[in-house]
Amino acid sequence: MRASSNAPPLIREACTAPPENGGTGQVPAAQEPQLSGVFSPGAWADAMESLLHEQEGILASLEQLSSRQADCIRSGCVDGLLKVLGCRQELVTRFLDVQTDLGALKNMHDDQVLRIDQVVQNRLHERMRLLDLMLQNVLEQDDRDHTKLLQQREAVEHRVNQLDAGVRATARYASFNSTAVSRNFDPGARA
Repeated sequence: MRASSNAPPLIREACTAPPENGGTGQVPAAQEPQLSGVFSPGAWADAMESLLHEQEGILASLEQLSSRQADCIRSGCVDGLLKVLGCRQELVTRFLDVQTDLGALKNMHDDQVLRIDQVVQNRLHERMRLLDLMLQNVLEQDDRDHTKLLQQREAVEHRVNQLDAGVRATARYASFNSTAVSRNFDPGARA
């Protein structure tokens, strides 16, 4: 899959990163916040905002790839689906790294009992709520795609079983027919 020029930057990075050292193209590692030392409330809020911004970009990319995934499933494009899934896996890995950093930052906040301005807290909570909605959209699309894939698998399985039954019936008919033909032409055959 070629990441289009209007694709979010994380999709372009995940899907067009050149292989390094003979390996596969990898998404650059999540930006590590400076989690050591003592944070001022402002520095903590800035680090949290930065991680939430990165997570928002990852989720936007996952939403776009979810749409492409659904298109590939609908059209039966297996190669395209595999490419989309590879890109999505890179983004999920990056998302989990950012989630780990967010957890560490939250623990630091709890440990240090930072006094964060209420306006900043409200802004961060609203952003987290919106990120939860974005993640929920991705997960719901994944559930729909999973259901569609199961339906397609069942339909293919049913068709294969029908084909197999037809092949077996034809083989049985051919064996009965050849036995009957050989009896008709065998001068030593008894009726």
